[in-house]
Amino acid sequence: MTTKTRRGKSKAQPGAIALAVAALLAWGAATPALAHGGPFELEFGQDGAGGISLIAHYLEDGHPVTEIMDPVATAVASDGTAVGPVRLISSPEGEGLWISPEPFLTEGTWDVTVSTTTPGTASSTMTMDVDIVTDDAAPDASTATGIPTWLIWTLVAAGVLFVALLAALFVVRRRRSS
Repeated sequence: MTTKTRRGKSKAQPGAIALAVAALLAWGAATPALAHGGPFELEFGQDGAGGISLIAHYLEDGHPVTEIMDPVATAVASDGTAVGPVRLISSPEGEGLWISPEPFLTEGTWDVTVSTTTPGTASSTMTMDVDIVTDDAAPDASTATGIPTWLIWTLVAAGVLFVALLAALFVVRRRRSS
């Protein structure tokens, strides 16, 4: 049995090219995620109520540390008052976000140190002026969300890529049916 082949371009070629491009883009976007591990840094700030929130980032790729951590905070006020250690807990508001379980700082200037030994050893100290936010004032927008900006842009890019792939498949299917 012999089959006839058509000469010229195949109708599926644009769809195949779009699919290949989409696969390469998806693979390229996923590759940096494989670079997790190694040293990381701790970034924290006040939550507006006398507590703190913490996010740890890998130094190599800037992605958040999502592994189990054991962060502990201690603080010394400008008048010499010391509080802590306060064990931070994983926040229900986002993966990789750690918070103090309850407020432990009063208004004033504090030298706050946060340290962790898991998944690796890291420590960070910063001086912060604690101002307790009342219900009348809105909290600082920078502490209102625990979602990293890179994650939002990655999700947006993945959505655009998905829509482009669906459009390419729709075009291929339409050309085949006509």
